[in-house]
Amino acid sequence: MEQDKLEYKPDYASAVSTAMRRPLTDLFSHIRSLAAHEELLTPYLRQELEGVLLSGYRLLRVADSISAAEKYEPAENAMTVFPLWPHLREGLEAARLLLGVSGSTLQYDLPETRETVRADEEMLMRAVLHLISNALDAAEDGTSVTVRGSIVGEQAVITVSDTGCGIAPDRLDSVFEPYTSLNRDGLPYQSLGLGLPLARRVLETHGGSLRIVSTGEGTAAVCSLPLCNELPALLRSPAPPYLQDTFSPLYTVLCEYITPPWPYSQP
Repeated sequence: MEQDKLEYKPDYASAVSTAMRRPLTDLFSHIRSLAAHEELLTPYLRQELEGVLLSGYRLLRVADSISAAEKYEPAENAMTVFPLWPHLREGLEAARLLLGVSGSTLQYDLPETRETVRADEEMLMRAVLHLISNALDAAEDGTSVTVRGSIVGEQAVITVSDTGCGIAPDRLDSVFEPYTSLNRDGLPYQSLGLGLPLARRVLETHGGSLRIVSTGEGTAAVCSLPLCNELPALLRSPAPPYLQDTFSPLYTVLCEYITPPWPYSQP
């Protein structure tokens, strides 16, 4: 008997995301309580608890993605004017360091200039990290994912590319469909397939766009974002904030490729 397919409608997206966060809050609270008594954990129990922590981050990534991929609208108080390339460099350098520990290679080449954009900083970084995660899924072993930045007219262009096998031409039209995810062999992948829809949604609500270019030598996600002529309202801290926040997009979006931060620092 054919099983009924569960469909997530946009009207329900926020409710599903909220409902997932309630038990996740309890889960992370329990993990933190156990981690506070690390001296009592045997190596086996520590390993098992790290597995539970990773599962928690995977679920948090889903909760973060469900509503944003279908209904994200930037709040006015979340929109700020900031220099794009220094902000992006902070997040990418943090991601490069963490991915390198786990054996994945991320490279980036960004302009040294300080063109500004008006955007939701965290959601923009989340969109780029989802594109990096997708590229890591497709990248062949031993190859790298590359992020490049450039200015074309009044647009900032961010390109995330991999050297994988590429996407078949007949599948390009469907890559932005939510809840559709295939691996490099064209088989169903154990993912909700929300990364590309989320990234496109975020860019389009900021007046930009996202397109996918793919050949037999790899795939590139090409993002555009309009520049802003306003001056930044505040000076930014040089410290990478994404490393300090253990629930930042850096850890949730890339949880499959890095080791989630242990709830308590090592002595």
